[in-house]
Amino acid sequence: IRALNLHSDGTYLVASNGDRHTVTVYRVADILTNPTQNVVGRSGINGANGVYVGDGQLFIADNGFGRVHVWNDIEDAISGRPADALLGNISSNTPPQIGINKLFLPKFLTYDGKYLWVGEVKFSNRLLRFSRN
Repeated sequence: IRALNLHSDGTYLVASNGDRHTVTVYRVADILTNPTQNVVGRSGINGANGVYVGDGQLFIADNGFGRVHVWNDIEDAISGRPADALLGNISSNTPPQIGINKLFLPKFLTYDGKYLWVGEVKFSNRLLRFSRN
């Protein structure tokens, strides 16, 4: 795979595939014996440039649509269920924007257990913090 971003929480290894609009998820325990590529995001994502996995959750930065997809259980994402939450542009018909409740080219993601931090690239260079409420 062509990976733009890698992250692991020790249980899962995730790789964002960017222009393929997908994220590949591996179970770390299976990498040596049965490295199954679980693909997330075949539809509804336009440019998966960033990905983060932690506390059983999956976060994908969808820079083409200016949003972040959030699954509270990574297994739901692997099963093809829709994201539990979308941050930024809710509609794929709205272009990415710089503004309140908007994201513009989100890429870098990290979650500290309380806040999701989203770093944007190009033109805005903002660092945004989202709380879970």
